[in-house]
Amino acid sequence: MSTKRLFQFPLLLFFTAVVLLSACKKQPAKTSEKNTPKTIQTSRGAYNPSNPLYWDLIHTKLEVSFDFKKKHLLGKATLSAKPHFYAQNTVVLQAKGFDIHSISYLNGAKISSYTYDSKAITITLDKNYTRTDTLKLVIDYTAKPDDLPKTGSDAITEEKGLYFIDPLETDPKKPTQVWTQGETQSASCWFPTFDSPNQRSTQEMYITADKKYQVISNGELNYKTENADGTLTWSWSMKKPHAPYLFMMAVGEFAKVTDTWNGIEVSYYVEPAYEKYARSIFGETPAMIEFFSTKLNYPFPWPKYSQIVVRDFVSGAMENTSASIFMEALEVDDRFLVDDNWEQIIAHELFHHWFGDLVTCESWSNLPLNESFANFSEIAWFEHKHGYEAGLKHAQEDLEGYLSEAETTQNPLIRFHYTDIEEMFDRHSYNKGGLVLNMLRDAVGEEAFYKSLNLYLTRNAYSPVEIDELRMAFEDVTGEDMHWFFDTWFMKRGHAQLSVEHHVSKDKKTEIVIEQMQDTTEGTLYRIPLQIDYRTSGDTTLRSARYWISQKKDSIVLPVSVSELSYLVVDSKHLVVGTVQHEKNRTLLKGQFLYGTDYLLRKNAFEALVKPASAKDNPYLVQPENIDFLTKALNDRSAEVRSVALLEFTKRAVPNLETVFIPKMKEMAQTEPNGELRSKAISLVASLENNADYISIYKKGLNDPSYYVSGASLKALLVLQDAETVARIKEFESINNVNFISSLAAYFIQTNDQTHYNWFEEKMQQASDQDVYNLMGLFTKYALQLGNEDKARASKLLKDISINNQHEVIRQNATLYYQYLDKSLKN
Repeated sequence: MSTKRLFQFPLLLFFTAVVLLSACKKQPAKTSEKNTPKTIQTSRGAYNPSNPLYWDLIHTKLEVSFDFKKKHLLGKATLSAKPHFYAQNTVVLQAKGFDIHSISYLNGAKISSYTYDSKAITITLDKNYTRTDTLKLVIDYTAKPDDLPKTGSDAITEEKGLYFIDPLETDPKKPTQVWTQGETQSASCWFPTFDSPNQRSTQEMYITADKKYQVISNGELNYKTENADGTLTWSWSMKKPHAPYLFMMAVGEFAKVTDTWNGIEVSYYVEPAYEKYARSIFGETPAMIEFFSTKLNYPFPWPKYSQIVVRDFVSGAMENTSASIFMEALEVDDRFLVDDNWEQIIAHELFHHWFGDLVTCESWSNLPLNESFANFSEIAWFEHKHGYEAGLKHAQEDLEGYLSEAETTQNPLIRFHYTDIEEMFDRHSYNKGGLVLNMLRDAVGEEAFYKSLNLYLTRNAYSPVEIDELRMAFEDVTGEDMHWFFDTWFMKRGHAQLSVEHHVSKDKKTEIVIEQMQDTTEGTLYRIPLQIDYRTSGDTTLRSARYWISQKKDSIVLPVSVSELSYLVVDSKHLVVGTVQHEKNRTLLKGQFLYGTDYLLRKNAFEALVKPASAKDNPYLVQPENIDFLTKALNDRSAEVRSVALLEFTKRAVPNLETVFIPKMKEMAQTEPNGELRSKAISLVASLENNADYISIYKKGLNDPSYYVSGASLKALLVLQDAETVARIKEFESINNVNFISSLAAYFIQTNDQTHYNWFEEKMQQASDQDVYNLMGLFTKYALQLGNEDKARASKLLKDISINNQHEVIRQNATLYYQYLDKSLKN
């Protein structure tokens, strides 16, 4: 399942109080790591073993139709199973909230001896079945997912398995759809089964629906049959076994766009309005399949690959075998794709088709065998498609996400103790796990890494796995015992915290001392390969050496003196899963900034150089000795470095602003290739006193295809109340993009406009979660200037968000805002 379910909500990056959209966005205060002791929590729930296998599910045949009015599924399930080893005279099937109409053997003999407690059916059989016997049961039932108790988590907001979207066609803003979501134990909300990841079966699906709908399921489409009542029955089959939680259906008025890979159909299902953008959104999929198939030396193992975008999905996406479902946020136009793309989530769900679908974790305690690989695939794909630094940037974002979670919660990756399955779907299983695999790739080497993955897949294809099977594949390929890696990184909690110092050694060379500062009470000392890069003054050659650390304190001696060093970086490949602290003097920081081999080295060095060096320095002034660094950073080849340089102008006064830097800002506002960064430059220029002098820049930017650029330009022009732009406001109101919405909202607040509440409310209702988060402050500020009736409507909308939104940070902010509006109403 996608990392999007673990969504983080960064604040919009604006530069000055003038540039701010006047929205007071509140987040929980971040405590100081140095001043506030943290309590690190770890899971203390009961031990959660793999589910016992009394029966092996062999084949599942489902015949279903729908009662849209009642939101019911009318089903007949034919299940084939054999005892796993021991003879059995009873069978227990998970079936949540069903009406059971009849249960019989396939030969027609009725079964009357069963009990049902609304969660599971316990059937007494007519004889003892041995592992040479096949049991075939037929169950007629009605599934009523909307009658189930409301459950869910931050990861999956509801767990009812089957979802009806606007079934009575009463909402003109939504299409009618039916779709499923089985992970973790919700498949049994729409068909009876052994609802466990260590079960697998082949599958037949016969799905009857109105002929206006497309119907998608796992595997291959056999045929469609038109029925006398105007419906169609779609016959789908999956001839390769897969886990029940990966069974799926999607029903709706989708447009289908088709590509191929090696003769396999690769299709994209979207709402008709987005048909023309579907290939732009998903078009890298065949190239991804080729890349992953080649690296793994294991071709895509399923008969087709469909990707379906649905409304109101309860997570980011789901890797149902051969048919992944995605949240509606993926339905974007080409202007969105100028600045951004969804390759991360597309790669993630695709890689699951090897790691999760082909081989499946045998228990949710082993979930990282699914999710860590999917997260790793994102790094690998970005490296391949966009270059090393793109993969590095993605890995660093994952590291920051994990370290944020680790401030309060640390667990082993493979954890058998938890109170709720959903605890497993965290930044440990995703972010940390993917980074650990990335580090393992370096530790054993690229060739051995992918050969080990190939062996792991080949040995365990179409079967459940646990962590030891992955370890043994690496041992058999490398010929080395791998407990040293798997025991510390997968089976123990925490991460590396390296403290690095360097000084003159006894023989007048450079001694580097690396101490592992993490809690070692559980015996967690890591064995880590580190690349150390260094160079000497006057030497243009960058030297690299690879060292292994494994002790509480390791010492490494470089063959140069400390006085000669002009550049020194420990862990220059940024592979340590954790933190590396190394205090450096300005000479080494200058060298790192000037000669750093990637954006992260130069960015970190720049930020260290420009911060106040002592208490005597004015923190609100860029020191004269740093002007040259600021100039170079603004011209750096990486947008990430240029971005932090531009940010300096919002923190501190800058000498030579008029003569040197304003011309550079104007240049960036017109020619910066990165759309988001160009929009920041436009916002900075617009904050200058002579804002009106740059109106031609904004007019040019208003027609730019980038939403970032055009949105920032629109805001600048509206602040100036440019008559031509104001006359086009109606045109801009129809654009559903947060950059335009926020710019218009700021203008309506600025002009004390009282007529756009309905427009703003509609935009809030249609917005994605992240856009809702970013717009709430503006929405509240706008509502505060309205009459009590509209103010009360705004409060109600925010209150609904505070109760129903799936993300805690949004709920918290919405609560603050509606309470503020309520207080205003009372006053």
